[in-house]
Amino acid sequence: MILLFIIGCTGGDADPESVSSSENTLRTVLVPVDSIGLEMGDSNYVFGVIRAADFTTAGNVVVGDIASMKMSMFSPGGEYICSGGRQGEGPGEYAAPSGITPSPGGGFMVTDMMGGKFIFYDSLLVFSHELSGFVPNPPNNPIILDDCHIAGTRFIFNNEEGNLTNSLHRWEPGETEPELTYFSRRGEFNQQNPQEVFRSTAISCCALPDGRVISTPVSTEEYIITCYTPEGEIDWEIHRPFERTRRSDEEIEIEREMMRAAMRRNGRNPSYADQFEFHVWADAVTDLRTDGERIWARRGGVLIPLFDIYSTEGDYLYSCNVPDLPYGSSIAFRISPHGILAYLANPENYSKVYILKETDIETEESY
Repeated sequence: MILLFIIGCTGGDADPESVSSSENTLRTVLVPVDSIGLEMGDSNYVFGVIRAADFTTAGNVVVGDIASMKMSMFSPGGEYICSGGRQGEGPGEYAAPSGITPSPGGGFMVTDMMGGKFIFYDSLLVFSHELSGFVPNPPNNPIILDDCHIAGTRFIFNNEEGNLTNSLHRWEPGETEPELTYFSRRGEFNQQNPQEVFRSTAISCCALPDGRVISTPVSTEEYIITCYTPEGEIDWEIHRPFERTRRSDEEIEIEREMMRAAMRRNGRNPSYADQFEFHVWADAVTDLRTDGERIWARRGGVLIPLFDIYSTEGDYLYSCNVPDLPYGSSIAFRISPHGILAYLANPENYSKVYILKETDIETEESY
């Protein structure tokens, strides 16, 4: 269903009055043009559980499979190149890889939260070096900036006060203590619902080639996107009206079925998913990505994935949805100058990475 949605946005030098009276325009769609992954056959293309996938800065695709504990590299067209990485405690080995971050030069960094370190590989999946010693843990969802600084978020528990603080920081190359804090969120720890504090303090971020960092507090109450200069000052902000909205029953059921699939795969009773209480309120923005020239803000509370797209100065351009992928809002996206990928960690059938292309739609529609 396409709904009329009037927005308010103050980004860059845009006139607030004229922007607030404009309508969102669904101008393009993301369509799958290829995929990487097979149900059976060549083992180089058969994945167990995809934990991460992204383009390297050289344009190749890296897929992290937590079931086989290996990283696999493919060409931009999906042809297998090589594999590497392994589970362990030694140099270049990880306890459980939780993310892949492209690094300058065509290599990438693996985040090993359980092992407390970052592991760096070159463009041929050869181990380069690692960085450990973070207290209490490495940054979440890190980004390597073009000057090799690292931006990311870090949780700090205060047991005496019973709260958790999540902060967006920047680290100098090779350092484990942040040099700059962009902003922080604090939440109270609830013994009855211990996971809720992570939701209430979540932050999503991306970075532009000039070193500016874009962030949003993942929130059920407000739609706000902030751009920070390399010095940590606010460059511009986007504010849009947002009403607290319940997620649809269909969206929650898809998420529940994904949990059932994960339980079956791990040999556990899938009926646990029927008692689990899923979050019922929609987030305004769930994720931020950039292709270097535009900022992609993924909207929450919609079954068909939807992105609001902005210029690097915060001006609203248009919106784009993804109508032809399965699993609705549960699917993850990676957007880069080299293209767009999508994947699901726990599909009902077999794991694959979709390669997507942005395509104009014939008629512009407002929603």
